[in-house]
Amino acid sequence: MSAERRSGWEPVLEGAPSKRFACSYDGHFAQQLELNRPVIERFLKIASLDGRLLLNGHRSSQLQSAPDINPDGSTANKRGLQWSKKSTLETRENNRLLLVKPDEHGWIVSVSGNVITDRLMQRLDATSRSIAPQFAAKFNACLKNGLKEALLRDKLTFVKDPYLFGRIATSGVILQTFTLAFRDPYFSGPIFMALNMLCLIRANVVGRDSGDKTPEKNRGFGIDPFDLFLNKIVNYHRRTVEHPLERLSLPVEIDRLLLGYLYLDAQRIKRNPLVRLSPSPTAQNP
Repeated sequence: MSAERRSGWEPVLEGAPSKRFACSYDGHFAQQLELNRPVIERFLKIASLDGRLLLNGHRSSQLQSAPDINPDGSTANKRGLQWSKKSTLETRENNRLLLVKPDEHGWIVSVSGNVITDRLMQRLDATSRSIAPQFAAKFNACLKNGLKEALLRDKLTFVKDPYLFGRIATSGVILQTFTLAFRDPYFSGPIFMALNMLCLIRANVVGRDSGDKTPEKNRGFGIDPFDLFLNKIVNYHRRTVEHPLERLSLPVEIDRLLLGYLYLDAQRIKRNPLVRLSPSPTAQNP
């Protein structure tokens, strides 16, 4: 086992899928890129997304001023500047650097290697091989932004959580009880706080430990439609619990959103990228 593999860095084309993460990117410079797997896995554990996250690539279908670049960084063929006359929504979407989409297994973060290459070659007026370091830096920025977008949409949109409104409303009620406890610490404040804590314990401690599934896990299995409707208005269930203390946390997982963002920003401050150019001579000179 190489020193890079022991330190956590692994080639993009050789990464084994895990419960939380998989990589199928095989686009530009794929043979020269390495993933900081421990950092990515740690972020995904903090984020606790609904399903696994897949990193892949997509090709531009409109702008092709850059030559085709093989996974090892070599040039496949050269083309002049060509502009397609098509201007459809699908074409505009394909020409984005980054696409983040949900699927039945979780989330897909798609980075366009040829769009990155095209923009770098236009801006730097350089050859394909000479832009490899800049490509890796841009790929790293796109992946970081993709992880943040997937986390934001997972926690604060209805894409993966049809009960989001109920969780937000319930979280607001819980926070309001703390304010009430300060205003009236002798009677109504403690009573309302105790009621909310009992509801949290029932939903996230007793219910989970006894095997009682949350309404969103029971959709389509004979659950009273009124209960499902009620949980869209008032919902004490927390979608994920990674630590026992999280059972008493707010139903809306704003803590995961903040901690995930802070973790990625801390890695940037420490200059610990998610993606880097392989330091091995064989990768640099295929």
